[in-house]
Amino acid sequence: MDETRDVDWQGFFNTRDLGGLGSASPGRIYRAGTVEAVTSTGWQQAVEAGVTTVVDLRDDDEVAADRPVADPPASIRVVHVDLDDRSDEAFWADADRIDGTPLVLGPFLRGKPERVAAAVRCIAHADPGAVVFHCGAGRDRTGIVAVVLLSLAGASPAEIADDYARSAPAVSARARVVGGRDEQPLIDAILAREGTSTQEVVSGLASGFDAEAYLLRAGLSEDEVEALRSRLTDA
Repeated sequence: MDETRDVDWQGFFNTRDLGGLGSASPGRIYRAGTVEAVTSTGWQQAVEAGVTTVVDLRDDDEVAADRPVADPPASIRVVHVDLDDRSDEAFWADADRIDGTPLVLGPFLRGKPERVAAAVRCIAHADPGAVVFHCGAGRDRTGIVAVVLLSLAGASPAEIADDYARSAPAVSARARVVGGRDEQPLIDAILAREGTSTQEVVSGLASGFDAEAYLLRAGLSEDEVEALRSRLTDA
């Protein structure tokens, strides 16, 4: 595991650089968990790292419930995209049973391409500089977007699976700190019941995933896909 990608800006949680995987360049795009605990110092560290845009993948209720330690500085633009679309009761009636596990990645990518496109479009059109995208835990919604970005950057299925899996210990550790429920034992039990593992599920998905074709079908233009690739690779 390449721990050099981990970010320790004050108050940031489950945060790492996508750079170094495939052709993704360091310092361009970061994935993260909630930024509610980020301090003024943490935001300043992000600014010093070149961050100019934060893409928040949570829904309106989650955002409204935030009690941030410090607001981001004016130099950082925050964009909200409700990735989950919980108003789609038909989709979630079936998907809820595997939500929180990597088993939901495939159904979500197939069922919600327009939401994925909206999220990555915000990254493609972000202001010059680095981008942080995040959800709550930085595992599920953030993981979906990361699969697409890393696939576009040419990361191997094993790299993509390892990146997804490394969120588990961070999320479990945070649950212990804040007194929340550690979901990992339940996730492991669901995967075991299905006779699989996180690495097998994610690498299997990534093996057959054409990110460029997916995004074009989802509504991105060729120029937007190239802008996204350039932002990832600094090309």
